[in-house]
Amino acid sequence: MSQKAAANFETLGFSRAVEVDRACDAFELAWKAGMDPRIEDFLTGIDAMASEAALRELIALDVYYRRLDYGRRFPEFTGDGLTDDGAAPRHPVATATR
Repeated sequence: MSQKAAANFETLGFSRAVEVDRACDAFELAWKAGMDPRIEDFLTGIDAMASEAALRELIALDVYYRRLDYGRRFPEFTGDGLTDDGAAPRHPVATATR
């Protein structure tokens, strides 16, 4: 996570950070359920002060799950940087809210 993104989370406050965490959790659940979720759908209802942080985290999750999907669909390219080491990005409030 970039220093800017980390700073965004530090200034969000607990309730907004929880809001971002819930959106990210729902987004991940949609991917795990076999859906192809749209980021825009998970930004609705997010407080304006938290929307940038939510967008950054949702994009990171989207990239992660798309890379996994591409790795399954194109296994011959998994060693060429198409997929990562398998470590899922974690939104920083995940450990604080569980």
